Amino acid sequence: MQIHRLFDLLCLFLISFPVGVGVLSISFQGTLNDQMKGFYKSTYEFNGEKKNMAVTQFEPADARRCFPCWDEPAAKATFKITLDVPSDLVALSNMPVHRETKQGDLKTVYFEESPIMSTYLVAVVVGMFDYVESHTSDGIKVGCYCQIGKIDQGNFALEVYDKIWSTTVF
Repeated sequence: MQIHRLFDLLCLFLISFPVGVGVLSISFQGTLNDQMKGFYKSTYEFNGEKKNMAVTQFEPADARRCFPCWDEPAAKATFKITLDVPSDLVALSNMPVHRETKQGDLKTVYFEESPIMSTYLVAVVVGMFDYVESHTSDGIKVGCYCQIGKIDQGNFALEVYDKIWSTTVF
């Protein structure tokens, strides 16, 4: 059998299912790699100590290194990201946090569902971060996450953003 159309998937089951709506659940396991693509480990120094963070770089077609997907720009979908991370770390993704639960040393962070987008736009970051926020000269609240201990760089980014925002015509 050949599948000619892009993005078709053929699943063969050994049992029959009733006609109607169903849910297909696929278990998968990804690897936190050190190749600077897909879902990978990045390092930085804080107070003289080496620290790790987990980050994503999915462009152009590396989302498949993290989760099963049609990793092509034309194949768009919504994404509802949920992360289990150590309680002392910050988890970030494309969308705002919907809710967070804690159990012992772990927390589960549920993010709101994204708009329809390509897989290469999905972003996940887990690590130690500082957060700074400000208001533009128009009164719009803006925020910036930055590497822990680098609040001065976060504030600089906010200052530059305000200058660009106030001089850009939309």
